[in-house]
Parts: sequence; C-alpha cells; structure tokens
Amino acid sequence: MKRDGFALIELLLTIVVSSLLATALFTVIFQTNQLRQTVANITSIYSRASLLQSQLERDLMGAFIPAQVEMIQTATAKESKKGTPIEKVFEATAQGENLEMLTFITDNPLQTYLPIKGARPKPRAARVVYRLQKDKKRNDSYTLMRQEGEKLSFGAYGKQAKEAVQSFVMVEGIAQLSLTLIEQEVKKKGEGSSESKKHFKKVAKWTSSKKEEKKEKKISLPEYVQVTAALWDAQFDKKKKFVFTIPIVNARSWQQKKKAVQPPKESIPKQEPSKKEEPKKEMVFNAKKGAINLTEQLKGALAT
Repeated sequence: MKRDGFALIELLLTIVVSSLLATALFTVIFQTNQLRQTVANITSIYSRASLLQSQLERDLMGAFIPAQVEMIQTATAKESKKGTPIEKVFEATAQGENLEMLTFITDNPLQTYLPIKGARPKPRAARVVYRLQKDKKRNDSYTLMRQEGEKLSFGAYGKQAKEAVQSFVMVEGIAQLSLTLIEQEVKKKGEGSSESKKHFKKVAKWTSSKKEEKKEKKISLPEYVQVTAALWDAQFDKKKKFVFTIPIVNARSWQQKKKAVQPPKESIPKQEPSKKEEPKKEMVFNAKKGAINLTEQLKGALAT
C-alpha cells in the first residue's frame, strides 16, 4: 500500500540540516557585523586623533611672540591709535589631569588672504583658543572647542564679550586630554666654571601674564608641547591612548633674538695696564761747543 508524505527519519534529517545551515549563516552575519563595528570604531578613533594632531600641529608650529606692541584693528576701523599691550601671548591652564584652556598667537591660521590676484596666499596673525568642555550627555566624556579670530586681545574670546568670536566643535568623545610643556634650561656646572649644562624641564601650566612678566622679566615660549589624548570608541566601551610631541619652531628663534648672555667676569682675563714707555733720549750734537773744544785741543798740542 502506497503512502504519501515524509517519514519521521527524513523529517528529522531535514531539521538537522536546516539548523546547521541557519547556524552557519547567523555566525557569518554576526562576524560580519562585529567586523563592521570594529572597523567603524577604529576609523572613528583614528580619524579624530588625526584631526586633533594635525590641527594642533598646524597651530602650535606657528606660535610666536609679537616683536612689538601691536594695534587691535578690525576690517572697518582702528579702535585705538595707541598700541595696546597683548596679554596671554601663550597660556595653558589645567584642571586636574585634563586641559582647561590653551591660547596663543599664531602666524599659521586656517584662514589666509590674497594680497594680489593670482599671487600665493599669505598667512596672517590670529589668536587661537582651545577649551575642553564636559559633554552634556555623558559625565566621562569631553568635547574640545576651538576659536580663531583676527582680534589678538584675549577679552574678545570670552563668553561675556559683546562680539565674542564663535567657537566650533573640533573633537568629541574625549576621555582625557592633557598637555606637557617642555622648555630648555641652561645651568652652570659649578660656581667657578664657565661651562653650562642643558636639560629639559616639564610643566603642566604656562602663563605669560603681567605679574609673571614682572617676576621673570621675560616672555618665553615652550620648545615642545607633548599632547596626551585618550579617545572613546563609537559605543563608549573602550578608549585608545595617543601621545605625540609638537615642536614650536619660533621658540628657539625668539631666544636667539634676546640679549646674548655675557660670560662671567671671572672668565674674562684682566688686562694689566701697560707701563708708559719713557721717551728715548736723543743725542743732540752742539756744533758751537764742539768747535770750542776742538780749538782748545789744538792750542794745547802746539804749546807742547
């Protein structure tokens, strides 16, 4: 007698084969999604790190100290005919382990101008301000804000300024951001020796306010800025740490322009005062006296 349908063994085999195929398919899909997520996290972290490094490198390598008191000007009119001193030429403050504010004057800003049509673009002096702010949605995340403008006065970049320079979001998802400012110090090996020893000093803060200028009697730039940044991934599960060092090109050139350090007095050989040379006595021949002596000698010879 002929029966229609499947046997129990055939049905079980079909279920087993289908489950194996489904498991393999879901494994491939899961691995693909995981790989896509990993690639997205790596791309997100490294793209933000690259942006942070390239922009800080561009700004800091052009940091400089204005050689003279400059005038704050706008595109329409001059605000003052008298020069106004520029405060906070280079200043970095920290809050705990993180950066709070970084500001300086650079000659390598994002914006440039063209003096003549067809000529190469020329950079202009501008002030750059970086501020690290907490993320409103997450307490363990920070956002780096950037300001740039042609006004060199620091007051124009505050929140209470009438026409404050607009700030832009530069990098988000920062777990930690800190700066280490490195300067070179020259110290003498000993009190009596003229030889000097160079070493690098690391600090977390840098200021160029008027009080510090009166104390140190100088305005200086750090030679290197070491940046330590830890960035969250897209899911805020893991963070990646980056460390890079940026040289400030104008720091050494500015130090060379300063007054050269004179050698200590002890190292300068003392010059003994030269004795006055007595004028040589010249033998002067008196013709009249010589003639008299000669006649007397002749008379004496005749008399004998």
